Amino acid sequence: MTPVEHLRKAKAVLKDPTKWTKGSYARDAKGHVVPTFSPDAVAWCAEGAMWLTHDGLSGASTYLDRVIPKPFEGIPAYNDDDGTSYQDLLAWFDRAIKLAERCGQ
Repeated sequence: MTPVEHLRKAKAVLKDPTKWTKGSYARDAKGHVVPTFSPDAVAWCAEGAMWLTHDGLSGASTYLDRVIPKPFEGIPAYNDDDGTSYQDLLAWFDRAIKLAERCGQ
């Protein structure tokens, strides 16, 4: 899988706001923390969605890291920040996808 494909798959997991969470990699329908690959998981953070859709070393997270707004350091920090909205999340994935495409990935 290419980085672009991986980023698109992860973004698709987060296809609506109810599929996104903060403060843990995954949650069940009651909002309890569960493992990323749990069959009970219904919502994921950005990094959880990346892990869920991972099928090898695609390098996709590098592109998310490169387009994180300053001063955030790392995917979880930006995902979990109180100021990060669902629309911010989608735009962040879109910027990463465009960067990966420009890099021929």
